This record gives sequence, C-alpha cells and structure tokens, in this order.
Amino acid sequence: MRTLLFSHDERHELHGLDAVAAVITVVLGGLELGRLCIRDDPNEPFAGYDADVGIRLIWSLAVVADFALVGAVVAWAVRPAWAARAQLTIVLAAATAALLPWIELWWGDVSDYGNRDKMGLPWSVVHFGPAGTFLFASYLILRIEIPAPRPLARSIARVALIVALWYAQPALLRALEGPWSLYQS
Repeated sequence: MRTLLFSHDERHELHGLDAVAAVITVVLGGLELGRLCIRDDPNEPFAGYDADVGIRLIWSLAVVADFALVGAVVAWAVRPAWAARAQLTIVLAAATAALLPWIELWWGDVSDYGNRDKMGLPWSVVHFGPAGTFLFASYLILRIEIPAPRPLARSIARVALIVALWYAQPALLRALEGPWSLYQS
C-alpha cells in the first residue's frame, strides 16, 4: 500500500537524506539536552530566561522531536514494515522542530527577561533559530510527496519552495525585529 507522505516510496526505502537528517538531529538534540541539563548560574544574565517554564518546555519539546525523528529513521531502517508509522513520525517531528524556534522567539517576546537585546537573537534559540527551521523545513520539502505530472516539475517545485523559504525567513525576521525585540544593541 502506497503512502502519500514521502515521495517515491512504493518500496518504503530510506534515502541518504534521512541518514544526514538523523545525524544533524542527533547533534542538535545533544546540544539542546546539554542546555537543559546544565544548572544555571543565578549570576548569569540570562538565568531567568533559561529557567522560565515556557522556555524549558520549548527546549524539552525540541529534544523530544529530535529524538523522535532519529528514532523513526532508525526504526524504519531496522524494521521496514514500520515505514508508514515512521514516515508520519518523521513528518510530525520535523514540522515541530521547524516551528519551535519561532515559538521560542514569540514566547521570549511575551515574557520580559531584560537584556533580550544582548542574547544573540534570533540564532541563540532552539535549533539555532532560522537555521534549524530552514534545515527541518527543507528536509520536509524534499521528502513529502508533491503532486506533479513529471519528475522535473516536482524537482522545480521543490527548489522553488526551498528558495522561497530561504528568502521568506529573513523577511519575516526583519518584520518581527521591532515588535518581538530581536534587535541587537
């Protein structure tokens, strides 16, 4: 039975792209887990931010999404019969991972921590902010089935979506820089 989640997977095969995504995700997940486990120094300027329940929840969700993606890729490789479930898990985990940096930027805006202009935003948030969003969203664009009459049209659509994402994120960041206090002093 064919699933429409991933392209060209009548045989439910993994691709090299999945292995690369898993490796990058392990690195990101390890960094996030490390940040969650380190005891905050109360004298550090961002201790209040790092200790906030919302921020810790966002980082915890990032770790869960990262390891769910990696676990799904490994499960798929070990047990091809689980391909449909693994694909759904990968899509949900990657979509969550792509959205979490924007959620953290928003949450940081609605909560007052002081020194926000010194935090290295937007790159200091979960998954390195827009970089992580770009990686996870591009992975989804490359893996999700895009209806097209020919493979060339599908490839052109994927490239167009990735290029649009590349240009949309900086534009969105510029638009939100003032309202979300993302500026650097």
